[in-house]
Amino acid sequence: MADPLEKLEAAVRKLAVDMADVRAELKSQKSEFVDVRSEFAEVKSELVDVKSDLADIATAVRGIQKTQTALTNAMTSAIKQLAVGQSIEIRVKRLEDVVFGSKH
Repeated sequence: MADPLEKLEAAVRKLAVDMADVRAELKSQKSEFVDVRSEFAEVKSELVDVKSDLADIATAVRGIQKTQTALTNAMTSAIKQLAVGQSIEIRVKRLEDVVFGSKH
Protein backbone atom coordinates (compact mmCIF):
# COMPACT_ATOMS: atom_id res chain seq x y z
CA MET A 1 0.00 0.00 0.00
CA ALA A 2 1.06 3.51 -0.75
CA ASP A 3 2.03 5.76 2.02
CA PRO A 4 -0.60 8.47 2.76
CA LEU A 5 2.11 11.09 2.28
CA GLU A 6 2.89 9.67 -1.18
CA LYS A 7 -0.84 9.71 -1.99
CA LEU A 8 -1.00 13.33 -0.90
CA GLU A 9 2.07 14.24 -2.99
CA ALA A 10 0.59 12.47 -6.01
CA ALA A 11 -2.72 14.30 -5.49
CA VAL A 12 -0.86 17.64 -5.22
CA ARG A 13 1.08 16.89 -8.44
CA LYS A 14 -2.17 15.95 -10.20
CA LEU A 15 -3.78 19.15 -8.88
CA ALA A 16 -0.81 21.18 -10.16
CA VAL A 17 -1.14 19.58 -13.61
CA ASP A 18 -4.89 20.19 -13.60
CA MET A 19 -4.35 23.83 -12.56
CA ALA A 20 -1.84 24.28 -15.39
CA ASP A 21 -4.43 22.91 -17.82
CA VAL A 22 -7.09 25.24 -16.39
CA ARG A 23 -4.74 28.24 -16.72
CA ALA A 24 -3.94 27.34 -20.32
CA GLU A 25 -7.63 26.96 -21.11
CA LEU A 26 -8.45 30.28 -19.45
CA LYS A 27 -5.65 31.98 -21.38
CA SER A 28 -7.03 30.63 -24.67
CA GLN A 29 -10.56 31.67 -23.69
CA LYS A 30 -9.28 35.13 -22.82
CA SER A 31 -7.80 35.53 -26.31
CA GLU A 32 -11.09 34.29 -27.79
CA PHE A 33 -12.93 36.83 -25.66
CA VAL A 34 -10.64 39.59 -26.94
CA ASP A 35 -11.37 38.41 -30.49
CA VAL A 36 -15.11 38.49 -29.82
CA ARG A 37 -14.82 42.00 -28.35
CA SER A 38 -12.96 43.27 -31.40
CA GLU A 39 -15.50 41.65 -33.74
CA PHE A 40 -18.31 43.22 -31.71
CA ALA A 41 -16.65 46.63 -32.06
CA GLU A 42 -16.41 46.12 -35.84
CA VAL A 43 -20.07 45.10 -36.07
CA LYS A 44 -21.06 48.07 -33.95
CA SER A 45 -19.19 50.48 -36.24
CA GLU A 46 -20.79 48.85 -39.28
CA LEU A 47 -24.22 49.33 -37.70
CA VAL A 48 -23.46 53.02 -37.26
CA ASP A 49 -22.57 53.17 -40.96
CA VAL A 50 -25.80 51.37 -41.86
CA LYS A 51 -27.82 53.81 -39.75
CA SER A 52 -26.17 56.70 -41.57
CA ASP A 53 -26.90 55.07 -44.93
CA LEU A 54 -30.54 54.52 -43.94
CA ALA A 55 -30.86 58.17 -42.95
CA ASP A 56 -29.45 59.18 -46.35
CA ILE A 57 -31.87 56.83 -48.11
CA ALA A 58 -34.82 58.20 -46.15
CA THR A 59 -33.82 61.74 -47.10
CA ALA A 60 -33.55 60.73 -50.76
CA VAL A 61 -36.97 59.04 -50.66
CA ARG A 62 -38.54 62.17 -49.15
CA GLY A 63 -36.98 64.22 -51.94
CA ILE A 64 -38.36 61.83 -54.56
CA GLN A 65 -41.80 62.02 -52.96
CA LYS A 66 -41.73 65.84 -53.07
CA THR A 67 -40.66 65.79 -56.72
CA GLN A 68 -43.34 63.27 -57.59
CA THR A 69 -46.00 65.37 -55.85
CA ALA A 70 -44.83 68.50 -57.66
CA LEU A 71 -44.89 66.69 -61.04
CA THR A 72 -48.35 65.29 -60.36
CA ASN A 73 -49.66 68.74 -59.44
CA ALA A 74 -48.07 70.27 -62.55
CA MET A 75 -49.57 67.59 -64.82
CA THR A 76 -53.00 67.97 -63.22
CA SER A 77 -52.84 71.74 -63.68
CA ALA A 78 -51.72 71.37 -67.31
CA ILE A 79 -54.54 68.95 -68.10
CA LYS A 80 -57.08 71.31 -66.54
CA GLN A 81 -55.71 74.26 -68.53
CA LEU A 82 -55.79 72.20 -71.72
CA ALA A 83 -59.40 71.23 -71.06
CA VAL A 84 -60.34 74.86 -70.41
CA GLY A 85 -58.45 76.00 -73.54
CA GLN A 86 -60.20 73.44 -75.71
CA SER A 87 -63.55 74.35 -74.21
CA ILE A 88 -62.95 78.03 -75.02
CA GLU A 89 -61.91 77.17 -78.58
CA ILE A 90 -65.08 75.15 -79.09
CA ARG A 91 -67.23 77.97 -77.67
CA VAL A 92 -65.52 80.56 -79.89
CA LYS A 93 -66.01 78.30 -82.92
CA ARG A 94 -69.71 77.91 -82.11
CA LEU A 95 -70.07 81.64 -81.61
CA GLU A 96 -68.31 82.35 -84.92
CA ASP A 97 -70.58 79.83 -86.65
CA VAL A 98 -73.67 81.52 -85.24
CA VAL A 99 -72.48 85.05 -85.99
CA PHE A 100 -70.73 84.54 -89.33
CA GLY A 101 -72.29 81.33 -90.49
CA SER A 102 -70.73 77.90 -90.45
CA LYS A 103 -68.73 78.61 -93.61
CA HIS A 104 -66.84 81.84 -93.50
